[in-house]
Amino acid sequence: MEQAAEDEGGHHPAQQGDVLHGRYQVLQRLGSGYFATVWLCQDRAEKRHVAVKVPKGGEAFADAAQDEISLLRCVNSMKKKDRAGENIVHLLDDFKMIGVNGFHVCSVFELLGPSLRCLMRIHGAQGLPLPFVKKALLQVLAGLHFLHKHCRIIHADIKPENILLHVSEASLQSFLCDADAWNQSPGVGPLRSGDDLVRQLDPCDIMKLGVKIADLGSACWTYKPVCKEIQTQPYRALEVLLGLDYSTPADIWSTGCLTAAQAGHAAVGLYRLAEQQPAGREALQCWDECGAKKVVVQGTNAAHLMDLQALALSLELPTYLVRDAGRTQVPAGSCTVLAIMGEEETVNKVTGTLQLLN
Repeated sequence: MEQAAEDEGGHHPAQQGDVLHGRYQVLQRLGSGYFATVWLCQDRAEKRHVAVKVPKGGEAFADAAQDEISLLRCVNSMKKKDRAGENIVHLLDDFKMIGVNGFHVCSVFELLGPSLRCLMRIHGAQGLPLPFVKKALLQVLAGLHFLHKHCRIIHADIKPENILLHVSEASLQSFLCDADAWNQSPGVGPLRSGDDLVRQLDPCDIMKLGVKIADLGSACWTYKPVCKEIQTQPYRALEVLLGLDYSTPADIWSTGCLTAAQAGHAAVGLYRLAEQQPAGREALQCWDECGAKKVVVQGTNAAHLMDLQALALSLELPTYLVRDAGRTQVPAGSCTVLAIMGEEETVNKVTGTLQLLN
């Protein structure tokens, strides 16, 4: 019986132009997984873009979706008590529908940017700028404190894919306009990835991004754990690995793993990264196109580079490692340089220390 329930139904075959629940017009697919597909839709009643999550059809998937909606409704009701609740994705609506693959319990969310995984993929092994890692960490911890204290909810699946970027409305609207043009081009596929939006963002504006916790599909009440094995394996807490009882600290463990993953090789030292990793295309593009003032230092002394990186990060300046690829923007003959970007007055504070660090 359990196997039959698992195989019941399937993804709802929505197409561009379809209208769900008489209100949400499908524009394009944002993503899909085993459990559900998420669609970018136009809310024709409120004249705004939203994300509509449509789980697979069938009783088992409908029950799981209804459980998530119950948790999200609790989150919405408790947001009035603590602004930290704004660090959790907002449920706007939910509805039920019948399709060719059965009964679907759907949820409608505010439209956010791509996942943290997209941003990490663009930056590669270099990792994200540590000031942004710190900012994201504080927002995730604030959201978890809200879930744990006010809602008595264990998220149970903190990972980069479930942390969504909160980008500016202007960036989001620009991307959506580009997506419309892309979708209307002959011979071009209908789906653009979150990586496209991340690449479109100005690399120097990363500190303007925020994050929100999403996907409570694996979450449970603190007083009613649903199963022994929770969390994605690389982010799984020790007590879960050992088959012991777990509670809210399991989310904190996952957050620590998440933070280390964001930092990449920056966590083990800048000079080691300089030895092991060539610059990514995005770093070179940032160097070429970013209008902020830049300072470069040759990577010939480990202590020098690590001290300089620490100083730059203390001033919340993004830093990038750039290999010399015969580009005139990079000092000729240097094996590796550290590019520091920011407002001129702030960068000058670093510039003034270069003699002391040599």
